[in-house]
Amino acid sequence: MKKNIYLFIIFLCPVISLFSAEIGVDTDTSHLESLPVAPLLSPVDKSEIKGLSHFGASLFIKKHSESSDQLLAALAENPNSSRILAFLLRNFRNYEVPDSQLRTFIAIAKANPRALPLNVAALTLVDCVKPASGSSIDLKRALAEKCIAENDLDKFNEIQFVLFENIVKTLSAIYLKQKKYNQGDELFEQLFENKKLYQHNVFLQLAVIFYTHAAQDADKSRRFLWLRPSRAEQYEERKRELLALLYSRSDKTDEMKKVIKHLTFLQKLGLLDEAKNLLLEQLAKQPAKPVLQIALAELFNKQKKYVLAATVWQKMAKRNPGNKFFRLKVAENAFSAGLYQLAAENYDRILQYSQKKNPSIIFMLILSKLQLGMPDIAWVLLKMLPETARFAEIRTHVLSVSGKDKQAFEVLSKLISNSLKKPDKKLYFFWLVLAVKSESPETQLNCLKTAQANLDAKDAEVANSVGYTYADLNKNLPEAKKLIAYALSQKKDCPEYLDSMAWVLFRMKKFKQAATYIKKAVLQEGKYPNAILADHAGDIFNAVGDKKKALYYWKLALKIFSFDLDENKIIKKIKDIESR
Repeated sequence: MKKNIYLFIIFLCPVISLFSAEIGVDTDTSHLESLPVAPLLSPVDKSEIKGLSHFGASLFIKKHSESSDQLLAALAENPNSSRILAFLLRNFRNYEVPDSQLRTFIAIAKANPRALPLNVAALTLVDCVKPASGSSIDLKRALAEKCIAENDLDKFNEIQFVLFENIVKTLSAIYLKQKKYNQGDELFEQLFENKKLYQHNVFLQLAVIFYTHAAQDADKSRRFLWLRPSRAEQYEERKRELLALLYSRSDKTDEMKKVIKHLTFLQKLGLLDEAKNLLLEQLAKQPAKPVLQIALAELFNKQKKYVLAATVWQKMAKRNPGNKFFRLKVAENAFSAGLYQLAAENYDRILQYSQKKNPSIIFMLILSKLQLGMPDIAWVLLKMLPETARFAEIRTHVLSVSGKDKQAFEVLSKLISNSLKKPDKKLYFFWLVLAVKSESPETQLNCLKTAQANLDAKDAEVANSVGYTYADLNKNLPEAKKLIAYALSQKKDCPEYLDSMAWVLFRMKKFKQAATYIKKAVLQEGKYPNAILADHAGDIFNAVGDKKKALYYWKLALKIFSFDLDENKIIKKIKDIESR
């Protein structure tokens, strides 16, 4: 109660000062200096009152930056106050926080390693500030190391353990990134000396993740004249010990439940190969067990081994022909694997046996048919979809491959202009392609400028697409070259970017330089390059006088399926050369 009174007086003081002149109150206290009226407060009380006074002041300040200064001062006095921390972090979201305030925040955390919520927040904010010296990751590591070293784990409650887990997870990831495997090993050895911590499975899981990656990347050469195991072998052995311990702590219930539980745990840790080995071992004992087959198919999917996943699902679908779920999984994985015929067959089968036609299934069937080069069937299927904004993009694709580029451009223009949120960059790219195909040069240039204004120029894909479109329109070629050069600086071996540079140099009539870039692009693409790239190669080699290579690449372009290739133009170019 005593503290509340003092706080109440502190908040009233500014009000009393403001109104004293109005009512004629004498506020001169010099004649009272000799009187012993100051209350006797402990250092803790003084610190708390000082901090809360800053906190109270911050609530009356409308400028976010000034309010944050007050909150930082309050946090320095009360580093364990979750309320002040929450207010400050919420305030940070409302304006562009200067580096000086972020450095102050991190310094407060560093000075108070036992304030766990504060340190967890600081570890996140480190990435947002450029340190005065060293790197961000070094600063983050120093923060986490100090926090771990100076906390008493025996006094932790469950919430503190959760916060501490986040700090250990961060430090472990840093050691892996910096390849400081010895320090990570020492960290977990030190932590597991604490019996209470050793009982927490989540810390054992963090250790397993660390040792898994360390075993893969650490030095594999045996030490001391090959008498002692390598670091990698040591970490692998440690991983196996901890995994065995975690497995032994599993529920001793039904054996299959135990297997599935352990399988889930392995996947959670990202140990997909170990999970696969466990599944194959169990399937050898019980090959017809559906739960194991499903788990194996899902595991292959997580590993992006879509062909294998589709094969497993297909076997289950054959044994259960009426099961729509199995059919759907076959189709999804087949589509991801590029097996479009198999995907189309299964999406079609689902539609045939469904009374209610699911728009999502129709949508995927349309995509499959487009990939198979069947725009007429895709057009028929499109009429089954509702005319909503959700399906406007696929509608434009079907219109385009059906030769109705102008109509597709109009639909997509309406979609972009009416979109409440910023459209995806790929939508803009497709819009530009349609503009080039169907609109006047003036409209094409306006669309390009609109796209450039709405897209991130620092995105290499955006820079390349805008630069390439300028080159294709034969406009702003110096600007186009600059944009494509930036894209190549981010990804120097990308065949699309190399092709773009070759094309802009071709437009600038720098044929020899263009030939250098197109050769690199073709080398990266392999035996069957993109059809447009092959067409460009034909044009460039023709320009440098290599007719034989020009004919080879034009004829190759005709063999490669592409929606965007103008085959008649290529046939004309081939006939022109052969007739000479």
